[in-house]
Amino acid sequence: VSLLTSLSKKYDSVTAIGSSMGGYGALLFGCLCEFERVIAIAPQICLNKIYKLTTNKDVKYENINNLIEGNLKSKIEIYYGNYVEDLVQLYELKNVHKYFIDSSEVIFGHNILAELKSKGVLINFLEQTLHEEQFFLSKNVDFDLSLCHKLKLFYEFYLNKDYKSANLALPDLINKINSPHFFILASVVCISTSNFFTLNFLLQLIERDVNKYPVLSNILNAVQIHLNNDDYLSKNLNVVTNDNFSEIIQYLSFSDLNNFKIQNIRIYAKDSLFKVGVDFSNLYNIALRYKILKRYHDACAFFLLAHQVSPDGSWMKSKSLEHFNSMIEKLQ
Repeated sequence: VSLLTSLSKKYDSVTAIGSSMGGYGALLFGCLCEFERVIAIAPQICLNKIYKLTTNKDVKYENINNLIEGNLKSKIEIYYGNYVEDLVQLYELKNVHKYFIDSSEVIFGHNILAELKSKGVLINFLEQTLHEEQFFLSKNVDFDLSLCHKLKLFYEFYLNKDYKSANLALPDLINKINSPHFFILASVVCISTSNFFTLNFLLQLIERDVNKYPVLSNILNAVQIHLNNDDYLSKNLNVVTNDNFSEIIQYLSFSDLNNFKIQNIRIYAKDSLFKVGVDFSNLYNIALRYKILKRYHDACAFFLLAHQVSPDGSWMKSKSLEHFNSMIEKLQ
């Protein structure tokens, strides 16, 4: 800090800028050194160890919220998309300028710079932002902090696999968070708790936005299968393919569909499950999830599938069989 402060005195104005953990670094050192300006894109602010985008290591500045709020000398700007964890990170922040990047350009919103680059507008963003011009895809948003708090509770329940509590938090959020990432998390919660009423409402939102956000297509199919299993599949023969099967099954593994029905879904895929290149790691992860949920018959079925499709000599082939044999003994 002392070195950065000393170096910054050579310049009339210093701006710290960064994205994701680089955004955390820009906020941390920008505030400690009291730089004139700090620009953070989808930054981590609270390094909560259960969050997906933060570190598991112990750090000195685990939560820099108070550091940001206590810095009255720097102009602090935070740019974010619609990734749920990024929205949660805004919790309690008041003394900053918040800019939402238009969701038609940023789909999941955490890796904003990569998405803007793919759209061919990254240079525009950097030039306009650094020159303190309003970036044409950003909106100055007075984010509802009470809503952010509710979203934070929902997200932490979700990460802790407390789907019943997450389900109770949904009514306050379902009409107010227009994010494809949130729609996916909320659908998983509804599938796992058999909340058909909210799931039907989510289905309408997903159908409305799926053309805008193709990333929603697999959760849309999973929801349709969960709500109308045999009827939906018989009318949509090409819904499940070798490319999307693993992701759809992962969503459905949260449901109360038994293994027999999930296996039947595979019939609608175009190619054989036992082909080179199938994502066998997903089958293994599904088996582990069933084991945690104490759904041992389903776990056995997926451990056996993972064993059959894993490459010969791989650790997963032997580990899957080991799990399968140990669980079969318990079931007998």
